[in-house]
Amino acid sequence: MPPTKRSLSMSEDEDLKPKLESDGNFQPSTAKSTKKPATGVTRTAWTGEEYNLIFAHVTKHGARDFEGVVPGRNLNQIRKAWVQVVQPTCKKALDEKAASNKK
Repeated sequence: MPPTKRSLSMSEDEDLKPKLESDGNFQPSTAKSTKKPATGVTRTAWTGEEYNLIFAHVTKHGARDFEGVVPGRNLNQIRKAWVQVVQPTCKKALDEKAASNKK
């Protein structure tokens, strides 16, 4: 015969719950990150002018050597902006143009 399910009493049920608050004064952490950006790194939204600088650099030199292309941005930021924003936008525009030429 299969074992029957046994219902737990209220005290047994409470014993099985994890103890999250040991003293009842549990306060979740509200501390913000104290990590500061590296020197010379800008933490602002990208502008269209900055994207244009990246596009002009890539059309002239190819998708490499991004260091110093956009003043105030580091190599990693510029490369990410190229890969995640500018390049997909260019591909989408070319695809749309090709589709409109087929009609």
